[in-house]
Amino acid sequence: MNVALNVASPPTLEARYSPQKAFRLLSGSAAGMVPPAVLILLPIRWSRGNPTFLLYLLLLLLGGCAVVAIRRLVTVGRPVLTITAEGIFDKRIASRIIPWRMVRGISTGEQKSKTGKTIITCVVLTVGEADEGQLALTRWTRLTRGLNHRLGADGLVIRLEGLDVDYDQVFTAITTHVEAARKAWSSVGACALGVTKF
Repeated sequence: MNVALNVASPPTLEARYSPQKAFRLLSGSAAGMVPPAVLILLPIRWSRGNPTFLLYLLLLLLGGCAVVAIRRLVTVGRPVLTITAEGIFDKRIASRIIPWRMVRGISTGEQKSKTGKTIITCVVLTVGEADEGQLALTRWTRLTRGLNHRLGADGLVIRLEGLDVDYDQVFTAITTHVEAARKAWSSVGACALGVTKF
């Protein structure tokens, strides 16, 4: 059934990797790799235990961060997150767009430091299990679902660190499109979305 609706579509939001943030991550990772590399190469006789394994582990972690930064710099001009009238597309989560009709709820997830300061804010989409099978979720998304659930983010997590947009821009765009979708489908009762900001 085709329904003719005169509802103005909100503007599309496209988010890309920020070159400045990617360069800061790369330079910070490279600088952090110098001390452990020097300690590994120097002929040091450790009086209490040998931290060489931990130093290699630190190098591996920082090297991984450097690889992530380089990958972001290489793909800096390509959209990572797109919010349209049809739904949300995040290539890190799924290879297909997540239509608004599949989204049962939208909420905010926060990761806090030991002092209680918020260090990461993300958007969490609640999607039905049956619908998830149609989205072609990425391997990374499938692997991290359990961990995110234990951390309190029960859904598809849209992470914003490294992008050229902030949380308020993304949440406002989502809210605007959700309201437009509600108005567009209210006559046929095909869309029931919950938006929560906490």
